[in-house]
Amino acid sequence: MSIARDMRTCPLLEKKKTRTPSGAEKEHWEKKKDIRLTVYKKNDMLKYGSERYNDASHVGLTYEKGIKAGKYKINYLGREMDVLECNPNGRLAVLILKEVDTDA
Repeated sequence: MSIARDMRTCPLLEKKKTRTPSGAEKEHWEKKKDIRLTVYKKNDMLKYGSERYNDASHVGLTYEKGIKAGKYKINYLGREMDVLECNPNGRLAVLILKEVDTDA
């Protein structure tokens, strides 16, 4: 299983806030750029002490270092995933991702 072979190009979405004519803030997602990313399903058999890791559904690996938790979302193969945590230390950045249910 090669990480480089599993990488796919997917859009990185950034959260933007705008003001409506009434003065309220509205959030929307804008495509920032395309990144190369590989995503693996998290092993649910292992339990860790971190609540963020327990909430996560997937783990991602990418060469992109500027991703911040809460500010970015990824659309990976048609599935939207929130970035819960990012560790940019090392050759690849490790992303803790949570799949978002968009049917609600």
